[in-house]
Amino acid sequence: MTKALVSEIDRCHRRQLRSLIGIRFPNRISNINLYQRCREEPLSATIEKARMQMLGHALRLSPDTPAQQAMSGYFTPQQRGYKGRPRSSLVGTLNQDLLSRGKLGLSSRSHLDDLSKFAADRNGWRQII
Repeated sequence: MTKALVSEIDRCHRRQLRSLIGIRFPNRISNINLYQRCREEPLSATIEKARMQMLGHALRLSPDTPAQQAMSGYFTPQQRGYKGRPRSSLVGTLNQDLLSRGKLGLSSRSHLDDLSKFAADRNGWRQII
């Protein structure tokens, strides 16, 4: 997701929360106070957490499953690239999520193997989520 799309999703979510608790113009409430009052977090954070949970699940699957084969196939060398701007992919998005959390990214097959070993420990994986 682009930064603009993330911002739009969060903005729409906040608008709905304000509507639910009855805050209308000219009354105001800060975004932080709104999230605390509703006991919520930004929707973008929820989406990122769900992506990380899905990654942990996919990494714990056996190597012969389609999800594992697709992840392994992503890192095989390709004949030629695409013209223009590099296309975004799920692996690229997960790589950015992991790097933002200070963990090893998904830039090579060896990183995928290291993450698979780390994801086998469910408690350790939950801590980075």
